[in-house]
Amino acid sequence: MAEELKMDKLLKMLEAAPDLTALQRAIVTTDGTVQTMLTVIFNTPVTAHVISQINVGDSIVRWTRLIRDDTGKTVCIAQSVIPRKENSQIVLTDIDACELGIGQILARHKVMTKRTILGIYCDENNFTRTYRIKGTITDIVITEVFPVKVYEEAL
Repeated sequence: MAEELKMDKLLKMLEAAPDLTALQRAIVTTDGTVQTMLTVIFNTPVTAHVISQINVGDSIVRWTRLIRDDTGKTVCIAQSVIPRKENSQIVLTDIDACELGIGQILARHKVMTKRTILGIYCDENNFTRTYRIKGTITDIVITEVFPVKVYEEAL
């Protein structure tokens, strides 16, 4: 029953973005790490590179680029908001090091999480999703922006 409610909510969100292709819908609704999905889509490793990270009040705001290793093209830009009080020191230590993407950090520490999609948007240039990753030792909100042209080339 809970799964059906989740699907109904997700389908309602997708109604607000009717121009998404099937591939784009799959990307914005994935429940796993987007880096893994993009590696499979492009059939080449996609690597997370931290662009910038700053402290804003009691939170960390981080910007990350996901880049195709074969072409160097950016396939996603992500902004993460990481409240310090909601995340364990072990997660924060890796975040502060700026060496790994959020998904990589959580996988490294075997953190079980639930991802909840908060919003989906698309226009002629980009498609985006905002979601929350919540686990026993973490709580992070991430917005990912995907450039449409890169995915048109993948088809």
